[in-house]
Amino acid sequence: MEGLRGYAVVLVFLVHFADHYVRRYGGPDFEHSSILDAPGIGPALAHYLWASHYGVDLFFLLSGFLIFRLVARPEFRYGRFLWNRLARLYPAFAVWLLIYTAYHATFWNVTYDWKLLLQNALMLHGIPELGIKAILVASWSLSFEWLFYLAMPPLLLAIRRWHAALRPAHVAWAGLLVPLAAILLGSHYARFVMFFAGAWMAALPPGTLRRWTSLLPDWAVLLPYLGVTLLFSFTQNYNLFSWPYAVVCGLLVAKAIAGDGLLARCFNAPLLRCLGNWSYSLYLLHGLMIVVVVDHLGPRWASLPLPVHSGVLMLVSLLASAALAGVSYRWLELPYFKQRQHAADEPGPEGSSRPEPGRTWAMTSAATAQARSEP
Repeated sequence: MEGLRGYAVVLVFLVHFADHYVRRYGGPDFEHSSILDAPGIGPALAHYLWASHYGVDLFFLLSGFLIFRLVARPEFRYGRFLWNRLARLYPAFAVWLLIYTAYHATFWNVTYDWKLLLQNALMLHGIPELGIKAILVASWSLSFEWLFYLAMPPLLLAIRRWHAALRPAHVAWAGLLVPLAAILLGSHYARFVMFFAGAWMAALPPGTLRRWTSLLPDWAVLLPYLGVTLLFSFTQNYNLFSWPYAVVCGLLVAKAIAGDGLLARCFNAPLLRCLGNWSYSLYLLHGLMIVVVVDHLGPRWASLPLPVHSGVLMLVSLLASAALAGVSYRWLELPYFKQRQHAADEPGPEGSSRPEPGRTWAMTSAATAQARSEP
């Protein structure tokens, strides 16, 4: 899953780089044009990269997968879960929100009143109906994450009052009803189906994913995945896209975590896994680094041919974002993981360690993986 998160955050980076580069140096209006309108291969590729918004949807699926495994545990406590989510997500978000605010004031001469700052600090800017201007634009997805935390665990806990074990059918019904109800508010809420698709995968009996992936070669998963993502570059309609993408993305995730073919080896690449470990910080800060590199270094290299100019700026932006994400992870995220590991290693009532001998690494790793699941 580290490699999957690395892939997802690179997709998000490409979306924002393509968008800002075109706005800064001119180019097609992606929002009001089709990939068919592109005058050549380069502009068509740029349009496809800009339309890679589904990196966030992959994050949502992984979050649903891992959060369900927490909720399904007998010892699950909802209040503790919410506190852990806040402790995991908020420090890095708060620091980078302040850095973005300071940059906007210093270089753009843009300041924000206390009300807007408070609304962003409460992560309300990702709910379109509220009409709140986002300061840290990419963090809109945190609003969706918190809506999921507030909706899915109580729903599954209510189901568990009537059934001893949560089954895939329970999650499937919730996964149909909740997104369909949310669509009435707006097509963007169709993306909630990704959370429940991940939860449904996690609810499957042990070994099911491995048996399914053994029946499908990698190309039979990759081709439909590419086809559905290409469809999105034409339509930009989440009502049409989210449901088939939940299927093909679920298959891709299954092949990555339970398969043994080329896809599994690609997502297990050390560099991609490293980016996956830093993906939350990288997700938060990459937009600012793109602006810094494109706006401040781009004019110095304006004499380069356009393909070289855009390629160099993209590479420098990504490397700078990754390097800074490593620092951000070290200081703003790692303390949370260390605290969780320390809590897991504390002695029990009679001096025995908690959890039981032989399970410490496995349970700590599961907690760490769950905690890192958000973009």
